[in-house]
Amino acid sequence: MPVPAFRPYGNTVAFAATTTSTATPLQVPPSTGVPKYNEPGRNTYVISNSTTQAVFVAAGPSNVVAAIPVAGTPANGFYVGGSSAITVTVETNSYFAVITPTGTSTVYITPGE
Repeated sequence: MPVPAFRPYGNTVAFAATTTSTATPLQVPPSTGVPKYNEPGRNTYVISNSTTQAVFVAAGPSNVVAAIPVAGTPANGFYVGGSSAITVTVETNSYFAVITPTGTSTVYITPGE
């Protein structure tokens, strides 16, 4: 059976992204309903960037910090290009933090499968 396109299962959370990592990381509640394809203990999210400004998103424990990687200094997280979206799978009950290299953006994270 093929895996279908992403299906939202829960409420979308908005993040105001600036050049400083989210001061208080936010938890995006895991999927509600009965997902069929998520691995046990993991949840799938769509991360949508609403502006042309790229962002970096980190997922982890309640003290997670988003950072911008530079040559020779890797950083935890996902790059989301301007006006785009990515799908990621992370540990259930993860917290998220966002940061921009310059300017501001609004990032939306939706749980699902």
